[in-house]
Amino acid sequence: MTFLADDKLADLLAGYGDVVRLGIFAHTHMDEVRLLRPEEDGTSSIGGATGPAVAIKMVASISPVDGNSPSFTTARVNPATAELEDYAVVAASNQSGEDTKWTPAYDFGQAYHEAQFSAATVKELIEGFRADGEAKTAASQAYIRNYFVGDMSRELSPFWPEYVCALDNHTAKGFAGCVCGTAK
Repeated sequence: MTFLADDKLADLLAGYGDVVRLGIFAHTHMDEVRLLRPEEDGTSSIGGATGPAVAIKMVASISPVDGNSPSFTTARVNPATAELEDYAVVAASNQSGEDTKWTPAYDFGQAYHEAQFSAATVKELIEGFRADGEAKTAASQAYIRNYFVGDMSRELSPFWPEYVCALDNHTAKGFAGCVCGTAK
């Protein structure tokens, strides 16, 4: 949610996690997840806030305007729980559109061994990422590999702990508290 001019939308969504179970945002050029939850004291480390959280899926762009490979996401949503039962990303073979072949890039359930995309599973993923400061686990490697569809450069590795702080800290104060708390 760092693309917004202020924290109003993220704060509003986080404040209604008992009603809003899922947010899907698009056209970021990256395939990302976020967890919005109320902040208790301005530092929103996992477990530090109270109340339900909102799982956010940020969908990569089908346009190659910023250098990404075009992709789209297909998903199954459980209408009773408003949770993604699973999703898959399909990527283009090139950026030109000429003779493009669309092939599966990855499947959430297979990549992260989770049955659904929900606040609970996103929280679990982020906790695992945070515990893996050097991005060595299979889940961290999968996230880095799938972050920028078509880019295998592992561009997140050099600042993995700081990036992970952004996944569940939507305010500047929360992010600063997380980054400063993890800096050694």
